[in-house]
Amino acid sequence: MTKWKWILPVLCCVLPLQASQVFQMSLDEVMGFTDAVFVARVESVVHTPFEYHARADFRLIVTEVLLGPDSLAGTSLDAFYTMDLPSVYVDSDGTEIWESPIVFGSGIEMSVSAGDTVVALAGRPVSDQPVNIVRLEHADSLLSMRDRLSPDIQ
Repeated sequence: MTKWKWILPVLCCVLPLQASQVFQMSLDEVMGFTDAVFVARVESVVHTPFEYHARADFRLIVTEVLLGPDSLAGTSLDAFYTMDLPSVYVDSDGTEIWESPIVFGSGIEMSVSAGDTVVALAGRPVSDQPVNIVRLEHADSLLSMRDRLSPDIQ
């Protein structure tokens, strides 16, 4: 039994670390929640932290539409992205609960700034404003995104 004594201290160190992580869904999973995909230049962004989530409000200038209404091209959109944050709380029984959220985002949503060009995935009809952004991707992923949206038919 003594050879297993090291497991408890390791678990006590590792489990809180895992519970303080944010887990991101894959791009393929997120595509199922997407109504429009477009390339946009970030005109402005405001980041607002909250206790259990963070929000970014964007003004985007659409430069190219990959999926969705072509009439979006050249338009200015107000958009937002929200992300749950890891949290710890104590429930009514006094049990400490660690929550590690699973998020749609790629991880860049809270770090983009004015002037950046991004590929935006919108999660509800873009006629509703502000537009709900489910994910942003770096502009260098544009070719990969085009391939995902229009696979070769052989």
